[in-house]
Amino acid sequence: MWKRLLIVSAVSAAMSSMALAAPLTVGFSQVGSESGWRAAETNVAKSEAEKRGITLKIADGQQKQENQIKAVRSFVAQGVDAIFIA
Repeated sequence: MWKRLLIVSAVSAAMSSMALAAPLTVGFSQVGSESGWRAAETNVAKSEAEKRGITLKIADGQQKQENQIKAVRSFVAQGVDAIFIA
């Protein structure tokens, strides 16, 4: 619960401070979607991004660290404005 609140707060703070800037693209790399709380975390990220007009790119690592590393490298190569890792 606290982890989700912290993530939502961080996403909200980052998005709020840049609300007047050009449209943002954010990468969200999650190690997996094996549990209900991970699904909830993803849904909250989607909802908050949509509320703020932010393009959210989501990558599911499928429980493999190497997949998550590839996703983060891909986000960097794409030049996203921020990357959130969970």
